Amino acid sequence: MQASYRTITAVLLLVLLWGCHPAATEESKEGRSLLEESRLYIGEQDYDDAMNSAIKALEAAEEIQDYALKADALCTVSLIDLMANRDAQSWQRACEAETVARAKNLFRPLCEALVLKGRVCSYAGVSKESNRDDEALIYLREAYNLSQEHGLSPEHVQACYYISEIYVNKNRWNDKLVDEWYSLAGRYLEEGETLAAADSLEDLSRRSVIFRFRYFRQGGRLKEAAEYCENIVENAAPNDWLTKHQVYDHLTVIYSAMGNSQAAAENHQRCVYAMQQYMRQRSDSRLQALEDQYEYVLNQREIDKKQRLVIFLLVVLGFMLLLLFESRKYNQKIRQQNKKLEEADNSKKNLLEAISSDLVDISSIGPVNDIMQLARDSHSMDDEEIHKSVREIVSKGTSLSDDVSEYFYKLILHRKKNVDSSGLSERELEILRLCGQGLSTAKIAEILYISPRTVSNHKQSIYGKMGVKSMQEMLFKAKEAGLL
Repeated sequence: MQASYRTITAVLLLVLLWGCHPAATEESKEGRSLLEESRLYIGEQDYDDAMNSAIKALEAAEEIQDYALKADALCTVSLIDLMANRDAQSWQRACEAETVARAKNLFRPLCEALVLKGRVCSYAGVSKESNRDDEALIYLREAYNLSQEHGLSPEHVQACYYISEIYVNKNRWNDKLVDEWYSLAGRYLEEGETLAAADSLEDLSRRSVIFRFRYFRQGGRLKEAAEYCENIVENAAPNDWLTKHQVYDHLTVIYSAMGNSQAAAENHQRCVYAMQQYMRQRSDSRLQALEDQYEYVLNQREIDKKQRLVIFLLVVLGFMLLLLFESRKYNQKIRQQNKKLEEADNSKKNLLEAISSDLVDISSIGPVNDIMQLARDSHSMDDEEIHKSVREIVSKGTSLSDDVSEYFYKLILHRKKNVDSSGLSERELEILRLCGQGLSTAKIAEILYISPRTVSNHKQSIYGKMGVKSMQEMLFKAKEAGLL
């Protein structure tokens, strides 16, 4: 029985464990996937879709209280706002990301948030009086130091690039370059490019083109800028149309500034062609993404169907085990009742044998039969009549002792009490006794001169009064009460 309980418990636990997935882990993975998706959209300059994915990632992070994911999502949202020229919103999100990262010692998102704050400060200055370059340097230098201290190469490269850009910007209001600022811009830019190349940070290596172009152009080094851009195009991957588009655009500006209108026109045509190829590439990529998503949904549906089938089979198995357990329990109860009936029959047999051994005339058991008939008729007699009748029967040609006579008297009184408490009628008692003899309904009807239907009705009445549901239970209770 205990083994059955353990089996059923194990099955139920298995079903629960199957149904209860590790939600927090799955949601965290989903949040990271949404962030990756958002950054892909940013690369494609699709800021609406990028924002939708980033906001979903932020909501998932807040729901499961994943602070690392939350800080990364806030930084991504800040970046999207910045690129969409929403400086105030970008600043607010960057400050929120900084707060979360500082509270939880998350250095990577902290560096990213500081870089974002520096960029907002840099872009906010539209005049020499309103520029916030010095404030931007404070945030960028902190990001530079933190990333260097904790070995965060991508963040360190970004800090170098944007510090270089700040020093370039500081010169934009001057008629004459401040050599110190221009030298610092070159030093930080070169440090970032060297680290990006050493750590194979290809995306950051490509992004250095913009910073290098601005650096060369501000220093009037147009020829070097053109050579640098031509070298980038030559080494670019054949299908890297976005980089080619950006570089051809820079070359158009450079050759225009140099007065080479033919080269400027050629590079403009190349820029337009590269943009067309990039847009076609982007469309193909989006189409492939949709196909991959559709295939993923189909596979997930198949997995869900299999999971539901397994859960159903486990539930059915658990139900069958429960039925098996209840069946064993019921059979055990029946065996116990049969054992009690057998013990009662043996006790009755032993009693009759003991009484018979006290009879002088052992060849005649008539007095015992008279006693049993007296017990059946005792319900209509008072105690004194019963006592008197017992003595008369016992004295008929036997030498039963007074103790045995007294035993029969008490036994009859006990039976009479049980008969009275049972509420059974004379006819019902008669049918009960005949059932105890193993007679069928038809035989009982023949003996009592009544219809089988009437016998069945009496049986149902006996069931109700005795609180039983079967013939076996009825006979068991009747024997226990001494009604047979």
